[in-house]
Amino acid sequence: MNFQDIPARILSTRVKPTTTIPPLQEQPVFSVEARSRHTDEFEIRLGDSVVFVRPVVAADIRLLNAELASGRSLLAQLASPAADGSIELQIAFFTGDSLEMGDVEIGVDEYVESRLAKMRLGEKGKRSYDTLGQICCFQQGDNAYFFLTTGAAIDRDLRPDADEAPREVRAEPTSKNSFGITGDGVRFVVTEKTMPGGNSIFIASRLKNQRNDADRALRLAKGRLRFVDWTQAGQVKNFVKAQMTALTKDGGSYLKKWDEFGDMEGVILLKQARAVGALQFSDMTQSRDGTVSARITESSDSAVTALAEGRVQEVELVDELPSYLLDDTLSFKEFEREIRNA
Repeated sequence: MNFQDIPARILSTRVKPTTTIPPLQEQPVFSVEARSRHTDEFEIRLGDSVVFVRPVVAADIRLLNAELASGRSLLAQLASPAADGSIELQIAFFTGDSLEMGDVEIGVDEYVESRLAKMRLGEKGKRSYDTLGQICCFQQGDNAYFFLTTGAAIDRDLRPDADEAPREVRAEPTSKNSFGITGDGVRFVVTEKTMPGGNSIFIASRLKNQRNDADRALRLAKGRLRFVDWTQAGQVKNFVKAQMTALTKDGGSYLKKWDEFGDMEGVILLKQARAVGALQFSDMTQSRDGTVSARITESSDSAVTALAEGRVQEVELVDELPSYLLDDTLSFKEFEREIRNA
């Protein structure tokens, strides 16, 4: 899996070093932190050094500070160096802290192999185990990562496939005994199955195509997924069991907390959007550098203030006003429901 294949929202901002150093090259970034004494600078840790950088676009400073202040785990890299000494800082954000999972062994059977073939994700001459390992794991330096969901986030994935045939190895997946794995173009459910003798193994089921939409419920897990024939799958480690029990516990799951955070974030976004509202403009012209300029002919005082302070990250050209501007009483949940039903 390449960095751009990570199924999470990726923030990209072009940055320049604030000190005189050799030009930065494409490479993994192992941490990104805001500098307390220099609020427009950020500390990035590379493989063999620590570098201080500043976003080229001033508005990205506020955005990056806000994202880092949320306390989410992340993966990052530097890419696309330019002749002016700048380089793209790309960051994928995940909810909560990174989970230490270690090696997780998952059993695969004929069902998985046939589903991969139908989804055209397998490669000729390559075993399904190798294919899944390649599209579901991300390697950064010496560390391996994968991306999981639990609780209500996997409810839609628990429904059985219409064409699923009887399987030799089967366990009924529920939100209590299962978690979801999302990879490049695929998502599936991993279920704990108790075997004769009392031991338990993980088995894969419910394979589906995954769109490229970012999943806000994704959790970053540090560890390596190993896919094997289900008859050879090893016993689920107690450490992994403890982690999954904590994640799927009712009332305190990370997903519930993230949904609450998402709702609060949505309320804030609606408040910010309403503060800017609709902007009437004229004389729109395109510049040689690819930017567009226009003359604002009508706007609210709060919109002018937001624009002057650089708090407007982007605007959208529309034919009609969105419902949240037409109805000030519309809540974020109602707006979210409206989008889903559109």
